[in-house]
Amino acid sequence: LYAANISLRYLPPEEHKSWQLFQSGMFHYRLQLDTPPKTIHYAELVRLIAEAMLFFGQFYEELEFADEILKLTFILDNVEDTLLDQAPAGALSKLTTYRCHIPRIKYSMQRTSADLVSGNIDHSVRVIQELCERFNMPVARHRNLINLLKTIS
Repeated sequence: LYAANISLRYLPPEEHKSWQLFQSGMFHYRLQLDTPPKTIHYAELVRLIAEAMLFFGQFYEELEFADEILKLTFILDNVEDTLLDQAPAGALSKLTTYRCHIPRIKYSMQRTSADLVSGNIDHSVRVIQELCERFNMPVARHRNLINLLKTIS
């Protein structure tokens, strides 16, 4: 952890993640998933989004940004031909793997930190559904998503 001219940075050695907090209040987090090449596990994606949404709401509320509109942007890079694996099976189909056919997934939303804290699970559901849709996973497959998110939050 160290301070730079415009930010506070955390770059752990031996880990594939980093974060940076800028003086403007912008928070940037990067993570390289530790999964087989071209694979993202559904439960890992759900956990990451749920933890991020919870963190953003609480973090910016502590910085007293409760009433300011925050823009959250989720980006998955280099995902063309990447599999979303171990997703919930459907009633009629046992398919649990879905493939992304675009190189980059980007989803943005704007909310206040107070809204993120109070509607954490609902916002997490929306982000997860939007990201998974880019892997061609039907929304109906998220039947138990709310219960899964309650165990994480």
